[in-house]
Order: sequence, then C-alpha cells, then structure tokens
Amino acid sequence: SVFLDECVKAGLDSAIVHASKILPIARFDEEQVTTALDLVYDRRREGYDPLQRLMELFEGATAKSLKAGKAEELAALPLEERLKRRIVDGEKNGLEGDLDEALV
Repeated sequence: SVFLDECVKAGLDSAIVHASKILPIARFDEEQVTTALDLVYDRRREGYDPLQRLMELFEGATAKSLKAGKAEELAALPLEERLKRRIVDGEKNGLEGDLDEALV
C-alpha cells in the first residue's frame, strides 16, 4: 500500500493490482507507514533496520486480523463517521446495514 501510494505520488497513473488484496493506506497507523517508507527509501542507520522493524510491527498479523481490528474500530464510531469511512476505504461489509440504519 505504501509503495503503491509513493508510485502514484511520483506519477504512476495505472497499475494492475487486485484491489481486494491491498489494504488502503489509511488503515495503517503512522509508525507502520513511516517504517514502510524507511524500507522503500532504504533509510537504514546504525541500530535501525526498517525491514526488521516492519516485521516486528506486523508479527502475527494477517490481512484477516487487520480487517477484524478495523471492523471493531468502525463499530465504535458514530453512524455518519462509519458511513464515511466505509465509503472512503471501500469497505462493503456492513455498509448496507449502516445505510439502512441511516435511512430510518
């Protein structure tokens, strides 16, 4: 996600990707994004290896667990904010129920 975002910023205007296999960059916290950028731009330094740090940050994480964590986070938001986030993130799961609730 971070690499693709950097490519778009550098001028990429098309790519062949499976959108359901890539989590939106907004779903990652600041440290995860910064560490990924450090890896992309090879910002190693004494005592810091971005690859090692990235592996620590995502140790035990799966796409399914990351999505589950975000589902809990979404459920805690007010309805209007949930709808906004689902639309921006392209999250279909739960969208229909939230839309039905909003129409009531």
